[in-house]
Amino acid sequence: MANETDAAFANMPSEYEGLTLGECEMEKMINGTAFLAEMIDEAESILPKRGPGKPKANAATEAFVRRLAVIFAEHSGKAASARNYWNSVSGLYEGKFTMFAEFTIDLFPKKHPLTNNAIGEIIRRALGSR
Repeated sequence: MANETDAAFANMPSEYEGLTLGECEMEKMINGTAFLAEMIDEAESILPKRGPGKPKANAATEAFVRRLAVIFAEHSGKAASARNYWNSVSGLYEGKFTMFAEFTIDLFPKKHPLTNNAIGEIIRRALGSR
């Protein structure tokens, strides 16, 4: 704290006024965690419930993937649809957006985990890519 400048305190958002810089950072983390918990609850309710047979198209999950695509594009500057592709040698969907979507979807508990191929197909349908 001794190394912090007055500018750090001057630029502190008004909602954290009166807090020390450390308390401000802690409040930001708590607020971010609460927001993430809400997102997890929402996402869990829209992920597909996998049963026997061929998976059906799931509009809610595709909408979730479209939201992830917007986040990906904002932070990477690259289109998500170009970062999900089929690798015929490995027999898997690959690409940076595929990895991002797999990682994010795997954070949510579900009875039947989605395979790489299922996630790749959901991404393909959601983003209208081939």
